[in-house]
Amino acid sequence: MKTTHSAAARRHEVLVLVLGAGYAGLSAATQLAARSRKRGDLRVTLVNPCDTFTEWLRLR
Repeated sequence: MKTTHSAAARRHEVLVLVLGAGYAGLSAATQLAARSRKRGDLRVTLVNPCDTFTEWLRLR
């Protein structure tokens, strides 16, 4: 019996964990999520100790 592996079976899901939702972390998570939307094999998780984000530089 011959077994064939399709390209879809060989694809692996990539998990990305971004720690910190400061300017760099939020930007990285947003850009990765937007760019990977077409691929469908990338999952981005953003972890931050606070549940809100305040743009301090724009408040001044």
